[in-house]
Amino acid sequence: DIVDRGRTALDRLSRELRQAERFTITTMNATDIQFNVVLGGVTYVVSYKFANNALWRSEKTSMSAANDFVSLCNYVNNLTFSYYDRTGVVTSSTTAVRTVRVELVMDMPPPEQDVILTTDIQLRNFYTSGE
Repeated sequence: DIVDRGRTALDRLSRELRQAERFTITTMNATDIQFNVVLGGVTYVVSYKFANNALWRSEKTSMSAANDFVSLCNYVNNLTFSYYDRTGVVTSSTTAVRTVRVELVMDMPPPEQDVILTTDIQLRNFYTSGE
């Protein structure tokens, strides 16, 4: 089902951000997020983006490697990332982000209305060079 695929994709994104041993956000805007994450001593570059009515994910072990995006779910009408600092104020600074809100709008077939899935991800192991 369309909504279940959307929930599964949001769960994966949330889990990756919450369970990382250490991570840094390298790119963030309304439709894309890219972060470096350390798992088991290995650093991965993970990207999520909205394009062509789908939520896409890429994982690589080098910034210079090509992005091989894989669709996590189709029938996406919109994807929005919002970034908040520790006081809950919207931020555009990659080093100030402590919460990422993700809103995924699933495009349902007529006569059903679109379904909006939202999650707030509290970053646990955020790392900046000054910490």
